[in-house]
Amino acid sequence: MKANASLGSNLPYEKIEDDIQKYIQEVQEKDIEEDLLYGPENSGNEVPEELKHSDRMKRFKRQKSDLRQNKRKSLKRRKIR
Repeated sequence: MKANASLGSNLPYEKIEDDIQKYIQEVQEKDIEEDLLYGPENSGNEVPEELKHSDRMKRFKRQKSDLRQNKRKSLKRRKIR
């Protein structure tokens, strides 16, 4: 198998290592920033408390349960036939 990459387009090891170190530094800085915003134990992706206990969430859970029951009934009907 032949390759068609020029030696001039390849990055030197030092450049790659430098880019990796810069990326790691950026990620660590962002992590520290988010820890200050959300606290070190939180990721920032948590559902807000007002949505966790809302009627909307209860309705979604009820509908999910109804869908599961309907699926079970449908599977039972198929077995009977």
